[in-house]
Amino acid sequence: MSASNDCKSLTSLTITPLHHTYAIGIAVTIVSLYLLIAYSDLISFSSNSLQSSMNGAAGTDEFPEAYHKFLRHIRSCVPIFNLIERYLLLNIGYRGRRLCVQQRKRYHTRPNGPNASLSLVGAYAYPNYSVITFEEDQQYGRSVYCRYFNEQNIEFIEPVKSRVFPEHVVHCCRHDGAVYMGVTHRKFEEVIVHIPVLSRNGEDEYKLSFCLSPMYGNETKWLLLVEMIEHYKLQGVEHFYLYIQTVDDYSRRLIDDYVRDGDAEAVYISERPQRRWRQLFGIQAWLLSYVMRV
Repeated sequence: MSASNDCKSLTSLTITPLHHTYAIGIAVTIVSLYLLIAYSDLISFSSNSLQSSMNGAAGTDEFPEAYHKFLRHIRSCVPIFNLIERYLLLNIGYRGRRLCVQQRKRYHTRPNGPNASLSLVGAYAYPNYSVITFEEDQQYGRSVYCRYFNEQNIEFIEPVKSRVFPEHVVHCCRHDGAVYMGVTHRKFEEVIVHIPVLSRNGEDEYKLSFCLSPMYGNETKWLLLVEMIEHYKLQGVEHFYLYIQTVDDYSRRLIDDYVRDGDAEAVYISERPQRRWRQLFGIQAWLLSYVMRV
């Protein structure tokens, strides 16, 4: 199942991996609440100026220079970008110097170092801007470029410069003609991967859904998964969203059955060694995919 599957829910539950301790669950819950507060601050900014700018750009033919100029200035099309820059200046959401020093050597010895292609997870079009999520960490505050493609997979407007905030997230200008989007570190870098843009303007498909933090490890999970899913279905949960890093074959077959029946959607992510990365990435993806429907 593609990582870009649309997870529409009015209310979502987030649960730690099946074999985690209660202490880790409490810590993740605290971080989730912190990020929800930060996002609530972000989306409280007015979008009136953006709407008037878009109305002024409407009706253009084949993207003339004035429209290109509009798209090149992200502050004019992402109404919360000034707040994002202020948060970056204050290092809000930064994971800490000690952790970065520990990881820096391994990070810079990856293929292509810090400029390696990003593993994209989802692209979401909100009413006033778009958001792209990706797996890689250690990208906080970096300058990147949003790339826009039409239904023929042709890039049809200039890349738009933005910055990574929070970790794993890029805010971009929204463009109604963009069917696919990508992110690169350089303006005219070749785009290796671009993903479908999912609309976040419609009505909620589910009143109550369940989002599971990334599963990993070689332990057999099928029995615990069955107990969890069937129990919460009895409590009124309508749909399940499962993040999967590693899973045994039998558990995978069980997950595939739930997906075929329409009870669940599965998002498969890359294998990475750090538990901290799995938790933080899962929180960001959950917030942007399922909660932030504004």
